[in-house]
Amino acid sequence: MTAPVCKACASCGWFGLPLRQWCPECSGIVWSDVEDCEGVVVAVTHIRRSMNRDFDPRPIILVEARPKTWLIAVAQVPVSVGARVTLTRQGRSIVGRPLLP
Repeated sequence: MTAPVCKACASCGWFGLPLRQWCPECSGIVWSDVEDCEGVVVAVTHIRRSMNRDFDPRPIILVEARPKTWLIAVAQVPVSVGARVTLTRQGRSIVGRPLLP
């Protein structure tokens, strides 16, 4: 079983990061795990420098998972704005993989 990408409100289904004490949409306080989700890439940038010697440059993407819900992820392979991706948790990172057309 993979770690959840984030938590969703059990009452209305709203999700986002950071995790909140209560849902901003319906004020619910019960949360369920979101194992993976899909979205559209709205921005791409690249981290090229780091103090870490084992640094592996990779693209960072901003994904709109739902209207007004954006998540930041590491792209597994290069993607462009407008691409549809699926988001999963890999260790401490949220990872975006392109969906096949």
